[in-house]
Amino acid sequence: MAEELNLPFIDLHGASIAHHNKIGREASMTYNFKEGDKTHFNKKGAEAIANLLLEELKTIVPELAAYVKVAGSAE
Repeated sequence: MAEELNLPFIDLHGASIAHHNKIGREASMTYNFKEGDKTHFNKKGAEAIANLLLEELKTIVPELAAYVKVAGSAE
């Protein structure tokens, strides 16, 4: 739909999988709201995914980069 309407698109699913693969299973499990819950994030997980989304936004819509601050970044 985004392509059809010529709108920016963030593949958060793909970016999230890549992120979790990069940090590994053990670190990924620290994002879980409770043990065994791989769907809901705790605060650490929510912040990590929000930062991932913001990084993707800066790449996909570079004109917004000046308005986006990712936690822990030097920008």
